[in-house]
Amino acid sequence: MQPDRPRFDHRICAEHGRIGDLRNVGAGLVLPDIHSEPCRTYALEGGKTFTAGVYTWRSSVWIDAATNIYIKGTLHDRFVFQMTGIFFVGAGAKVVLIGDGTGQGVPQVANIVWQVAQYVTVSTAAHVS
Repeated sequence: MQPDRPRFDHRICAEHGRIGDLRNVGAGLVLPDIHSEPCRTYALEGGKTFTAGVYTWRSSVWIDAATNIYIKGTLHDRFVFQMTGIFFVGAGAKVVLIGDGTGQGVPQVANIVWQVAQYVTVSTAAHVS
């Protein structure tokens, strides 16, 4: 049984863009407080593509059922996704790794960090790398 989707807070819940260069990312990475007003839930839009970088939300993050989200880059690119709430992935949703067209491969799972403050729920038939 899937949990009820958290009530969406209709205040503006803008996604934070990339922050800095990830060539030297290590343990203990501290990000500045860049979100002026936290919201309860941020729903990622289907077809959203993320390139190498650090992404942070001061909220929970929700990927709707049967939605594809793309992580685009090369073999050596690094990605960090941080959220202060839960991370929920709906049934059949997919996080897909794709190359950037340079012929340098696709992002490696080992170079993708999901830092979730509370808990993660991945529903039936969903796939997260």
